[in-house]
Amino acid sequence: MAASKRCLITTPIFYVNASPHLGHLYSALLADARSRWHRLCGDDVLFSTGTDEHGSKVQEAALKKKQTPQKFCDDVSAEFKNLFDKANLSYNRFIRTTEPSHRESVHHFWRLLRDRGHIYLGQHEGWYCTSDETFVTESQVVDAVDSQGKPCKKTQSGHAVEWVKENNYKFRLSAFQTQLERHFDAHKDFVTPPLRWKESRAAISAGLQDLSVSRPTKRVSWGIPVPDDPDHTVYVWLDALSNYLTVAGYPQHPRGEPFWPAMTHFIGKDILRFHAVYFPAFLLAADLPLPQHICAHAHWTVDKVKMSKSLGNVVDPSQLIDSYGVDSVRYFLLREGALEDDGDFTLKSLANRINADLADNLGNLLLRTASPLLLPGKMICQPGPLEAGDSQLIQRLHDLPAIVGGHYEHNDFRSGLNQISETLSSVNGYFTRNAPWQLVKTNQQERANTVMYVTLEAVRLAALLLQPIIPESSHRILTFLGVPVSQRSISNIVYGR
Repeated sequence: MAASKRCLITTPIFYVNASPHLGHLYSALLADARSRWHRLCGDDVLFSTGTDEHGSKVQEAALKKKQTPQKFCDDVSAEFKNLFDKANLSYNRFIRTTEPSHRESVHHFWRLLRDRGHIYLGQHEGWYCTSDETFVTESQVVDAVDSQGKPCKKTQSGHAVEWVKENNYKFRLSAFQTQLERHFDAHKDFVTPPLRWKESRAAISAGLQDLSVSRPTKRVSWGIPVPDDPDHTVYVWLDALSNYLTVAGYPQHPRGEPFWPAMTHFIGKDILRFHAVYFPAFLLAADLPLPQHICAHAHWTVDKVKMSKSLGNVVDPSQLIDSYGVDSVRYFLLREGALEDDGDFTLKSLANRINADLADNLGNLLLRTASPLLLPGKMICQPGPLEAGDSQLIQRLHDLPAIVGGHYEHNDFRSGLNQISETLSSVNGYFTRNAPWQLVKTNQQERANTVMYVTLEAVRLAALLLQPIIPESSHRILTFLGVPVSQRSISNIVYGR
């Protein structure tokens, strides 16, 4: 068995300008499933999530609700935390960027970059996208018309931009182009899936310009003040990205030990550039190790249409859990979501997937084996001699843990769950063909014992492997099978053990 390791696994911190939606929960479930898997492997896991609470969008949203920014942040952050608790996320740390400890971390990080000569005061002008809280280049802007039919400029994703000219602090991003290129070329799995690696590598090769890392306080007052210069506010993304250092204990632990560098940052593909280009450059400037992996997943559509408030098709994940149950929602999102291609949600597809995989494939198999005729006193008998059909299925069950574990290790929970589902389908067929209830009635008890043993071992292995995905249901199944809590780790996910 491999030696245990320390793992920092993170979600992005979620922006509080609006309530949580399905995509937020999907990001969090990916990180949760990976964290739970590593705990099964005996690793020491620090799983962090939280909320990003500064910036002009939060100022504007609070103003619309006639609330102070802090009250607005408190309310929306609580919505995220309540959702994540309802979804049974096993996080160790829920960070808020309004915490005093985070302000201390950002100030220390800023001063380190400044004192090393990587931050300077200069003039910046360009297109600014409030929706994305970032300046964009001319190539990222297209001609468009506003809601009144007047000509305007927008990003390629349709967000409005305005031309801004201001004095602010800038980070020497251009100085790190060569180092970033070398790191990407030496670490082909630094960003996954491969498509996102190619996008990030191309963005670096296209040339990096120095990056604005502050806004004038008169424009953006809701944020962390720049150390030693109250006329400026720290750029929301430098603030937000520093959360990963804060949760690792920075600056009390100057190199984030023992959990830094992070094992995996799970993010949505829309914030890839910030995590794959800007943050690594900040870390290189601070002489800190880069994260091992960044996993940028695709988005969710609803009936093949992008989720939008204006269309009224935004799915409330909290209501979904109330209606269908936490494990059903967890399973569906991790089974149907994808890293490269957008997942699609409909209530029909949710119901179909739950019925096919959880109710029919797993649940029905367990109910069929639980018959008092087949399992008197819930005692599982030892198998008798094996037949050819037994051996083929047993070999598949021997191979299953390594195959599923390999998919989990690469954040491909969809493929891992597909393997489990296909195996359970084969087991259901095996159980039906061998008809142990008929074997018992015809006094072929030894053969019935073999069929029951193989089938129940399959259910046990599936339940063990499903622990990171549907923890409550897995717990109930394993308890029913009489599997002690002490025998539910990676070393026990072996046929016949």
